[in-house]
Amino acid sequence: MSQSINLLLPELRARFDWLALRVVCAAGLIVLALLLAFVQFKSMQLNRLKTTEANLSSQLLGSQQQLTALAQ
Repeated sequence: MSQSINLLLPELRARFDWLALRVVCAAGLIVLALLLAFVQFKSMQLNRLKTTEANLSSQLLGSQQQLTALAQ
């Protein structure tokens, strides 16, 4: 005797399990990848800002020395 599955009744239809281990692990890995990408982006931005700060600081020091030389 063959067994048939009734797909017309909603309670017998297969449902997607959002809390299955595979789904939770995949979501966690996606969140972790996004977080790591954000941290990498912010690190690159910080390095660029530090370089800009060093350049501007040296320009300011040169301008201050020129001003001091002109004032004397």
